Amino acid sequence: MAQPLAAAELPTHATTGTRVDINVPAGWYSTITAISRKPYNQLVRINHTSSEMEKNYYISKSNETMQNTLTGVKTITLIAQTTPSVLSAEFFYAKDQALSGIDIAGEQYRSSNVQVVTFFSESTEVVGPIPDYKNFIVFVEDSSDLQGSRDRAYDDLVFTVHFSRDITMNIPAAPRFDFENIQGDLMPGLPKAFQHFYFFKITDASHFRKGLEDFVIPNIATAHMVRTTKLPPPAKPDPEADFVGLNVSFSATGLAQLGIMDDLHDESFHKGQKVDAEELGDPGVKTTPVYIPNWDHEFQSDIHGVFLITSHSDDKADEFIKRLDAAFSRGVGRSSIRQVLLFRGNFRPPPDQLNEHFGYRDGISQTQIKDVTYSDTEPMKFPGSPTADMGVIVMGYEGDEDVSNRPAWTKDGSFMVFRKLKTFVPEFRRFLIDEGRKVFPNLPPEQASNLYGARLFGRWKSGTPIVLSPDEDRPEIAADPEQVNNFDYSGLKGQSVCPFAAHTRKSNPREGTAEEQRHMIRRQSIAYGPELMDDELQQEKTLEDRGLILVCYQSSIVRGFKYIQQSSYNNPNYPAGDKPAPGYDAINGQTGLEQSAQPVHRFISGMDPTAQTKTTTFPIQFIESNGGEYFFVPSISALKDIAADRTL
Repeated sequence: MAQPLAAAELPTHATTGTRVDINVPAGWYSTITAISRKPYNQLVRINHTSSEMEKNYYISKSNETMQNTLTGVKTITLIAQTTPSVLSAEFFYAKDQALSGIDIAGEQYRSSNVQVVTFFSESTEVVGPIPDYKNFIVFVEDSSDLQGSRDRAYDDLVFTVHFSRDITMNIPAAPRFDFENIQGDLMPGLPKAFQHFYFFKITDASHFRKGLEDFVIPNIATAHMVRTTKLPPPAKPDPEADFVGLNVSFSATGLAQLGIMDDLHDESFHKGQKVDAEELGDPGVKTTPVYIPNWDHEFQSDIHGVFLITSHSDDKADEFIKRLDAAFSRGVGRSSIRQVLLFRGNFRPPPDQLNEHFGYRDGISQTQIKDVTYSDTEPMKFPGSPTADMGVIVMGYEGDEDVSNRPAWTKDGSFMVFRKLKTFVPEFRRFLIDEGRKVFPNLPPEQASNLYGARLFGRWKSGTPIVLSPDEDRPEIAADPEQVNNFDYSGLKGQSVCPFAAHTRKSNPREGTAEEQRHMIRRQSIAYGPELMDDELQQEKTLEDRGLILVCYQSSIVRGFKYIQQSSYNNPNYPAGDKPAPGYDAINGQTGLEQSAQPVHRFISGMDPTAQTKTTTFPIQFIESNGGEYFFVPSISALKDIAADRTL
């Protein structure tokens, strides 16, 4: 007896308005017919898309029958594909008999309602193998004002798709993840020495779609490309390297500008980061009921989207940006987008190219995804790194807790958080010298300062975890991929080795629990701004704008970035249950009131290993948020639908 088919092996459908999308697994033939029940002209537009092909078909009334506009036959037969495909149908009508065929394939002629009925039968072996089949019958109501008193609704046109499964086809196992449909910075990340963030507003949605279709989509670096193509190594400028990576994402207001009003089931995304700023602890002014963060002016206005442009050559990036601008040009001085800000990030010069401006190695502890960034045959680069299910980062997969609440078109997408974080390096250095001298008076000043900083960060400047070397920096551990990330905090008693509120411990408690994995993010950050100037070193005061561009991806901003910022960095009682209170993250924590008339400063306990209950107050912020936004990173297929103005 044949084994019953699993749900994923059967054709399924979804309706959006009057558009019917049928997801067709590999190995299913289809036969399509349409029957008109009305005297006026009607049209069915059919799109069949798979990784192997994309075709459009039209069934239109001619001589009172519905038939293929190209061949004149009444039935369309589609052969079975070796990969999954999508069969979409849209319905149109026109009372004006002068209009017919594809002329009525416009929004003003779209039918008003559809109902779908399905029938399924599994194969039997009465005489011989009889294929499984499934029927979809779509009943169409063109317009209620055309219904006569004796007519039933949904009886204007009947559209039928009959599927039968090819039980002899050798179908390759479907890949777990569709890397060709995922933008590359999301997973595994675009290689770069320089990165430009081109923030824009859409001024002409129709023309913008053309630029999206003609230039942006063909130039997007996908996850498949990054995984399979030999690209220049990160962090090393190379004027001869031609590769320029492009990704694009949209804010909630940007999607609305394109007519996309779907609920993506993330409160923070739909509010926008500016509205979220108070809850994130960003300094600002409260003018009831509005909170105005102290951000750079470019981030105070609406931003509809951002182009991420990575390169290893500034000249190559500049040339690409000129081509990008030209793609949206509508003539001299006119464009379908307006540049809000072009912001540049860059790795620091050697030997600090892997360090952020405070001087500490960055990007070691990156969330790893099984069968994406590591597998049974390709081990992790840094064993001990945190892990999560794919759906925690990319929508539509296991681990995405909101998959049943979101539109199907969000699959293979993600939310991107952008934050411009200004760093106050001379002030931080002075703080380490002063506090290090107090806590470790028997050590030389530089050694005391380095040890104090390592306890704040949870790592030495080289990247060596303080858990593995509590008293001195051992660069040989940082240089060993097997050791640098292979640790946890189990077995530690109190805060003698590592404070509870150390930055690495606040960022990732390393307990390996399912709850911990829910809040994972993938960071693709980069430094910005110049190196320290002589005047800054002499005055011990920040005079130039420098810092870190935080870019992180997650399938939920609420559970990802916002949870980490609000419930960990800014929460003096996290981890819970420890007495005294662990305090704030010294690096990323904020109270939101540090610049107010009655300032509330951050504090931390456990910095003195011999007096672990003693607290230390931070007189200033060492990092200050100067602006940001939340973005949705669509899949390639969703971008194509947006560009074609197809109903998502």
